[in-house]
Amino acid sequence: MIYLIVLFLLIFLSLRYDIQGKTKNFVFWYRFVLVVFILIAGLRWRLGVDTPNYLEYFYYWHPTLDKFSFTEYGLGKDPFYVLINSVVKTFGGRFFIVQLIQASIVNVLIFKYIKKHSSCFFTCIFLYYLSFYYSFNMEIMRASISVVICLFAYDYFLDKKWFKGYLLLCLALMFHLQTIVMFVLPFFLFLRLNKLGIAIVFGAFIFAIFVNKIFGQYIMMLSAVSESGAEKVDLYLNSEKYGDQTHNLKFMAVMYFPYIIYSIASLLFFKKYDNKNPLLILEPFLLFGVIFVVMELNLYIVYRYVDYFKIYFILFFSELFISLIKRSSSLSRGVTFVRTFIIFIPFFFMIGFSRYQQLARFYPYSSVIERKIDKKREKGFMEHGRMRASKKMY
Repeated sequence: MIYLIVLFLLIFLSLRYDIQGKTKNFVFWYRFVLVVFILIAGLRWRLGVDTPNYLEYFYYWHPTLDKFSFTEYGLGKDPFYVLINSVVKTFGGRFFIVQLIQASIVNVLIFKYIKKHSSCFFTCIFLYYLSFYYSFNMEIMRASISVVICLFAYDYFLDKKWFKGYLLLCLALMFHLQTIVMFVLPFFLFLRLNKLGIAIVFGAFIFAIFVNKIFGQYIMMLSAVSESGAEKVDLYLNSEKYGDQTHNLKFMAVMYFPYIIYSIASLLFFKKYDNKNPLLILEPFLLFGVIFVVMELNLYIVYRYVDYFKIYFILFFSELFISLIKRSSSLSRGVTFVRTFIIFIPFFFMIGFSRYQQLARFYPYSSVIERKIDKKREKGFMEHGRMRASKKMY
């Protein structure tokens, strides 16, 4: 029920502030939604397939501050994330405190970044909530902190502030090793939707096919080892999600093509009808996202890097959605809304299909207050080798 209440609230706020253009009480609702997002994720109880592992590491593996050492927890072992756990553990905190800290960092920075770049804030938050709020706040806890820090690093690079940009990338690297790939991207800020850009996208697609054919299985094994230890290698290789690198055309049409199609449509629309839109300064990062999506078609593990650019999909798609509604003066606002919604049906279907597949991970909602155990979810956790639920661990 709580998920639906938040969903309807965001629809209302999007209609009021982004479509109708109201401004009264915007700051209040901004802060209210932010707090709600933090509390839902921060006070959750065993939601998300990775949360049981985070619980186990907090209570049985992560050291207290007196035993913490950057020699032992150096680069590659996400030292700053471990440090957060160690601080909380040292002062007698429970794991939900770590959840609250992580959710605060991620959502405060995402809200701030969206507000900085978008004129349709609540529509962006609505799409963020529908698409990757759950994974960023309830599963990839370390990686999502890295992602949100990188967003502000990219802005520094756009402003030619290279030192500050790389300083933030170094900070993000301390939360997740995969950030190291992001150190190369500032040298490709020339990327645009032109002949060269299209050639690079196509080249990335071919490159992914080549890498998968030769090194695919070894990349999976290396990723599994670096992520959670050697015990997860078999899980990765034997699961349909990670082990099978080929998808049929129907699956690709649903899960990947909408990102590509709407990205191109957004750029073409703004360049033709609104070429002074401030959002166009972020064009290189939208295309980076497209590049990683086309690579993911043949090399699934690249999904980790798509996460770094999902916010740009949200920014551009939201802006396109609202612009299409507001653009037509000959039709009523209701008619243009319906027409625009129809245009975006493939995108909403993609999100809906993805959420349906992951429904058991997050629904029904359970908090640390009640600590209700969902038998179906726990059965899935046990099948994936997760630690059995204990109400003492929260």
